[in-house]
Amino acid sequence: MAPITSIDDWIRQRRKALDLTQAELAELVGCAVVTIKKIEQGTRRPSRQMAELLAEALVIPAAERDTFLRMARHQFVEPAAMSFADSKALRTGGDALLATVDENVRADNFVGRAEEMARLEAHLTAALNGRGRIVLISGEAGYGKTMLMTEFARYALDRYPNLIVAGGNCEALIGAGEPYLPFRDALAQLTCDVETPGQSSLFSRDQARRLWSLLPYAAQILLQQGPNLMDVFVSGARLQQRILSHPIAADRCRVQLDVLAKGAVQQRNVPQRKLFEEYTQFLRALSERQPMLILIDDLQWIDHASAALLSYAVMRLSGSRILLLGSYRPSEVDPGAGSSFSEGEAETHALTPLLQVLMRRYGDIEISLGQSTPQVDRAFVDALVDCEPNVLAESFRAELFQHTRGHPLFTVELLHDMQERGELIQDELGRWVESGVIDWDTLPVRVEAVISRRIGRLPAILQEALKIASVEGDTFTAEVIAHILGITGWELVQLLSGIAGRQHRLVTVQGHLRLGSQLLSRYRFVHIVFQSYLYANLDAFERTYLHEALANTLEKLAAERTEEVAVQLARHFEVAGLTARAVKYLQEAARKAVALSAHHEAISHLTRALALLSELPDTVERTRQQVRLYTDLGISYKIIKGFAADEVEQSYRRAKTLSTPAGDSFLRASVLWGYHGVYTVRGDLATGYASAQECLGLVKEDPILCVACHCMAGASLGHMGRLRAAQSHLERAMEAYSPQQHGKHLYLVGFDLGVFTLAHFAHALGYLGHVDQALQLAQESVELAQSLNHTFSRVMALSYQSMLHQLCGNWRAAQATSASALQLCVDQDTPYYLAWNNFIHGWTLTEQERVEQGMEQMEQSLADLQAVQAGLRRPYYLGLLAEAYGKVGRIEHGLRLTQEALAQARRQEQLAFEPDVHRVRGELLRQNGVPAEEAETCLRAAIERAQQQEAKLPELRAATSLARLYQEQGRRDAARQTLAPTVAWFSEGYDMADLRAARSLLETLA
Repeated sequence: MAPITSIDDWIRQRRKALDLTQAELAELVGCAVVTIKKIEQGTRRPSRQMAELLAEALVIPAAERDTFLRMARHQFVEPAAMSFADSKALRTGGDALLATVDENVRADNFVGRAEEMARLEAHLTAALNGRGRIVLISGEAGYGKTMLMTEFARYALDRYPNLIVAGGNCEALIGAGEPYLPFRDALAQLTCDVETPGQSSLFSRDQARRLWSLLPYAAQILLQQGPNLMDVFVSGARLQQRILSHPIAADRCRVQLDVLAKGAVQQRNVPQRKLFEEYTQFLRALSERQPMLILIDDLQWIDHASAALLSYAVMRLSGSRILLLGSYRPSEVDPGAGSSFSEGEAETHALTPLLQVLMRRYGDIEISLGQSTPQVDRAFVDALVDCEPNVLAESFRAELFQHTRGHPLFTVELLHDMQERGELIQDELGRWVESGVIDWDTLPVRVEAVISRRIGRLPAILQEALKIASVEGDTFTAEVIAHILGITGWELVQLLSGIAGRQHRLVTVQGHLRLGSQLLSRYRFVHIVFQSYLYANLDAFERTYLHEALANTLEKLAAERTEEVAVQLARHFEVAGLTARAVKYLQEAARKAVALSAHHEAISHLTRALALLSELPDTVERTRQQVRLYTDLGISYKIIKGFAADEVEQSYRRAKTLSTPAGDSFLRASVLWGYHGVYTVRGDLATGYASAQECLGLVKEDPILCVACHCMAGASLGHMGRLRAAQSHLERAMEAYSPQQHGKHLYLVGFDLGVFTLAHFAHALGYLGHVDQALQLAQESVELAQSLNHTFSRVMALSYQSMLHQLCGNWRAAQATSASALQLCVDQDTPYYLAWNNFIHGWTLTEQERVEQGMEQMEQSLADLQAVQAGLRRPYYLGLLAEAYGKVGRIEHGLRLTQEALAQARRQEQLAFEPDVHRVRGELLRQNGVPAEEAETCLRAAIERAQQQEAKLPELRAATSLARLYQEQGRRDAARQTLAPTVAWFSEGYDMADLRAARSLLETLA
């Protein structure tokens, strides 16, 4: 590029390098087109504000912005060249994108949908004006849903030069098991990933240029606002390559690329809510620059994860410049079914809940293609015939309509068939005419028969290729099929793109998929009716043979990245009767789904794998695999249902009842941990502790389990009031803990064991009266979780820290910590810890004379905990709530709560909370004006229970309450003798509210 000596030259060259028209630049800056023309002609000098807007729109790098602004004000600067982003470099990257576009693909004629197109145009106009929305096209197979979507998108691209179109397809045979499939395709297209399938039929050179110009903005928004979408919805490595190949994107994203280059740790198992939020924010932010049309075809095959994302996004389209256009078959979506995730129960279609909400909330957003009339259908036939020059008589048109009844797909295919058979020919003027008398009685009467005749005209090798393709699915891979046929991939690509694609219009190009070093060419049948027909005409033996051949070939070609095609491999191996290999890939697909936070899909894969395993002979390996599957199932149910849900218990119970093979102590420990967690969170400490005791016996077999086993035991014993024993186990766990060595336990338990151990250790020391040490350990737990960059561990550490601050009576610290935890709980979608921290936050309100508000929040939290079957610490919660009732004079209600709390503490051995509940009950009795002996009995019981547990903190509170009672009775010596020894014991925690209050009371008793 020649050196730049004037601002008009700089703006003009920069605009062209970005592939922007003067009109597009004017829109970005917010001025008239004539203003840009005059600036580029050098006849108008931009104002300072205009220059800054131009610098932003033209993505002038920070290092050169000052020079740009000075030149814009006609200040002299030395000649400079745009070395950072010359147009040649931009063209090189853009050419790679444009090279993937096949402009020779011929589309079928589109006719007869004027009313529908007008309605879609109205919806798009509203979206362009900032009223984003969703529109659904419904209709059965062959009625032209996809054609309508495609043609409208082409029309919109032609009419609106600034519009961006992207989208994806839900696939019939694997779509429901492949999380986020259409949304992954859409995001890949929006970031110029040409190796990803999707709405490839729209990928014109003009669309490619638009996407290439958009890349700097799309990449920056994605890296800034959607970091968790990396390697979930779009390949981070491929995105980085595209950014570096685009000089402007590379400059604009320099800071984010530096972060990626330094290997910043990405959190995995990000909750769906967080993924949905980031994806939606990305779309909204991008639409602020350029309006978008997002297409999702064949929603009847949508997976649950995509349906949930679609539902989330749709509710947040308002105010955006986004039109989301989807299509589905009503017959395959039952809007009246009930919903359940449970194993063995009938499931609602993934799309049904969204359809119900949309119908209630938005009303008429559906365009139905199935409610036609004979007049409309006949008009379609005439329009289709007349889309090309012809002299076909009314008699021909009437017979054609009578034969097809205006069914769009049947009519189109029958006309193609008649043309290929020579029954319709073109005269010397290029007009279609009848070649002779057409025998309508011999013509096919169903679309499948037309397809049979059309396929029968293909070369034999191509017919065989399409048969194999039908086994792979509606989308298929050229290289896989070529390997089975014994020809090269290039040979088959030529046949598919040429004869089957451009000539016969049976398949379309879908793009490429790269698995490691293997590049795979993806194609799609133009309509699933073609795939269904071919597959239906294979007998059982042919299907079995071809499924096995496809599986073996795909497994070989994808050897480096089988997790990317695990769903397909599992399906093929299952149909081929190779059950063990199907199970292997179902589990691999489930773990991939878990990594994507698509737990519904994971549960589906795992449940199917378990059903298949039951068909295999009873061997040690089968048992081992069943245990693994049940533990994986337990983890997914735990996340979507809660720690103590029935489905979680059933999964771990089934795993536990299996005879775990000898020597696999880690597998056995994973089952015991899950079992322990279910019953501990439910509050059944005896059952939970039994699992911990059994797990301790495994430590000799596998020392790395020392942390997990002693941590389990320590946690159980702490809640049971056996504090010294708990301390001993937790100390041993911390001595053995290593963040590097025990990293694999993250998958076992879902959080870091060191963080968990420190948190429980802090609580044990707090009850024992070592308050300063406890607070220090709690802080170390939080800092460890932060250093590990594991969000769920942070949630847990902050939750325990907020509760410890409550135990120490520090409402300010408890309020701040619970607020931090609550934000993470919302992001992580963890109802258990959310209810926990809401309760602590409610308690802090009661300490600030906002008692009624605090009590309401505490009561709601108790209901939320009960909803997820969490009974752990309920006596503790009830005791605090009863204390709050005492503050507002509702003594009887508080006493009932303490009675319930004591009964549950004894029944479930949650004895650590018993001393404080006895104390609260004694205080309430004292307030209620009953004989002092009753209150004294409760307070003495509180002290005795605390002393039995060596729980100095509860003992201090109980002794203070009893001393006050004695003081009121005039028994000052008894009061002093009760309180002084306990106060004297403390050698730390002098800032603690309870200790300050006790010391103050002693001074008054002196």
